[in-house]
Amino acid sequence: MISVEDRIRARIRRASPGWIMTNRDFADCGSSDAVDVALFRLKRKAVVRGLARGLFDKPVFNKLLGEFLAPDVRAVAAAVARKNQWHIQPAGALALNAIGLDTQIPVQPLFLSDGPTKTFRLYDGTVLRFRHRTLRESKFRDARSEILVQALRAAGDFSDPSIAAAVRRFVPPADRAVILADTKFAPAAVHDCLKRIFSRT
Repeated sequence: MISVEDRIRARIRRASPGWIMTNRDFADCGSSDAVDVALFRLKRKAVVRGLARGLFDKPVFNKLLGEFLAPDVRAVAAAVARKNQWHIQPAGALALNAIGLDTQIPVQPLFLSDGPTKTFRLYDGTVLRFRHRTLRESKFRDARSEILVQALRAAGDFSDPSIAAAVRRFVPPADRAVILADTKFAPAAVHDCLKRIFSRT
C-alpha cells in the first residue's frame, strides 16, 4: 500500500520547480493529520521548503548563484488565496511591477481580496498584506484586466508616456478589444485611459 508521504512526494516530483503548495493541496492523499506529518517529514528531507505554517514550495535552484531562489510573492499569495478560497488582485506597487512599470517588488506587497483584511508573515520575514474589497471589483474575465485597473489606479498620472508604453507592452494588439470590453464597468477614468492608450500603436 502506498503511504501518504509517498503519494505527496510523487505529486511534488511531477510539479515544476517554484510550485507553492499548501497542506490542502494534498487533501485527497490522506487525513489532515497524516498530510501534515508527511509534509513535515518531507521538509526535514529537503524535498520541500517551509515558507510558513501549512505553506511550502518546491524551490528553484539557481546554478549561477549556487543557491535556492526566494519564492515568487505573487505565487505565494495565490496559494494562500487558493487555500482560503479567496479571490485576490495585486495592488499598488505590485500591480505596477506586474505590468513592467516598476522593477522593485515592494517590501510588504499588497493584494486586494474578497476575504478578510489580514497580514500573512512568512518565515523569512516577508509580510503579505491582504485588504478586503467588494466582490464587484473582481468580476473581470481576464486576469490582466484586474492587474491593469489596479496598476493605473496606483500610477495616478495617466498622462505619463511610460505608463502608456508599459500598458501596450503588457497587452498585445490582438487582445486589446477583449480588455476594453472586459473593463467597461471599471472606473470611468481608468477605462477612458485604456481606450486612449489602445487607440495608439
